[in-house]
Amino acid sequence: MLGRDSVAAQIIALVLLGIGVSIVSVWIVVGALPHVVTTRVSKSFIPEPDLLAVNIDQSAVVSTTTIVFGGDVMLARHVQVLQEQAGSYEAAWEQIRSVFSQADIAVINLESPLSDQPPFPTEGFVFKAKPDNLIALRAAGIDVAHLANNHFDNAGAYGMTYTIDALQEVGIQPVGVGTTTAAYAGHIVERAGVRIGFVGQGYDVPWNRATDTTTGIAVIDLEQLQHSIMQLREHGADIVVAMMHAGTEYTHESNQVQKDFAYTAIDAGADIVIGHHPHWIQEIEQYQGKYIFYSLGNLIFDQNWSAKTSQGLVVRVAVVDGHIAHIGLLPVVIEANYKPRFANSDEARTILEPVLSPAAMTAQ
Repeated sequence: MLGRDSVAAQIIALVLLGIGVSIVSVWIVVGALPHVVTTRVSKSFIPEPDLLAVNIDQSAVVSTTTIVFGGDVMLARHVQVLQEQAGSYEAAWEQIRSVFSQADIAVINLESPLSDQPPFPTEGFVFKAKPDNLIALRAAGIDVAHLANNHFDNAGAYGMTYTIDALQEVGIQPVGVGTTTAAYAGHIVERAGVRIGFVGQGYDVPWNRATDTTTGIAVIDLEQLQHSIMQLREHGADIVVAMMHAGTEYTHESNQVQKDFAYTAIDAGADIVIGHHPHWIQEIEQYQGKYIFYSLGNLIFDQNWSAKTSQGLVVRVAVVDGHIAHIGLLPVVIEANYKPRFANSDEARTILEPVLSPAAMTAQ
C-alpha cells in the first residue's frame, strides 16, 4: 500500500533471465521521476553470477552502498534436522547466499537463539539452534541480526547471553537485545565511510522483556524509539533503519501497533522501516517519502504447511551519496521445508500481487 503521501517513485517490474534460472526483480526508484535519466542493464547489482538486474544510470554517483534485508530465519527444529541430513549447516543458504554475501551489509531477523547446551528440540515451538550455525551465518555474509522477537528466550537466560556474545565474536551485530540500555540502544555499522544506524524493538512479551539487570528484548516503546533514532543521528548515522517484530500472524495486512511504530520511527528521522513476525509478506507503504515494509515473511523456516508461509521477500537497498536511491524487491520460495531460492516470474507475480496490486498502489 503506497499511501499517506503522493507517490514519488517508479516501479519497474522486470523478468530477469539467467542461465537455467529466472527471477523477478522490482526496483523502486526513490525520488521524483525527472531525475531518472535512463534505464540500462548493469552488472553492479547481480543477484547471482549469471543473472542481471536493472540499475538506474547515474553518472554523478560517487559511491553506492548496498544493504540487503531478509525475513524470519529459524535454524532450529526441522531446519536443523534437514540441514544435518544434507550434511551442512550452510545448506539452507546455498541458493541465496551470493545476494547476501555480496551486499555491503546483510541483515536478518534471527528467530532462533543459539546455545552450546543440549537438548535441541526438533518438534514444538521452542527454537534453539546449535552454534554450528555461526559459521554458516558468516559464510552467508550476515552482518546484523535483529533479535527483539518472541523466541529470543527459548534457550533460557544462558542462551540469550550466549547468542549475543557468540554473534559478536564472529562479527555479527545483535540489535534489540541486552539489558535495558543496551537493548534500546541503536548500533552503527560503517562501510566505506557510510554510517548505517540500526534500531530494533519487538511486541511485548512480559517474560522476555529487558530490565536493568537481566538480558531480554527491547519491547515496543515509542518514546524510546524516538530517543534511539535521535541518538543515532547525533552519532553521525547517514541512514537509519528501524526494525520491528510485530503484527498479526498469517495476514497480509498490518495492524495499528505496526503502523504506530512505523510512523513514529519515520517522524523521528528513520529512513526505512523493516518488519518481521507475521510469517506472510505484508503491504508496502510510503509515508513522508520513506518506505515501510511491514513484514518480509519467512526467509528460512519450516512452515511448509501453506504456500504463503513458504514465501518471503528479500529487500535490497542502494544508498547513494548518503541517501536511499533505489530499492529492489526479490521474492523467494522456500523448498524442502528449509531451503529458499529466488522465485521465477510466475511465482514472483503471485507473491507480489497482494502487496503491489493496482489497488495497493493507489495513494491514500
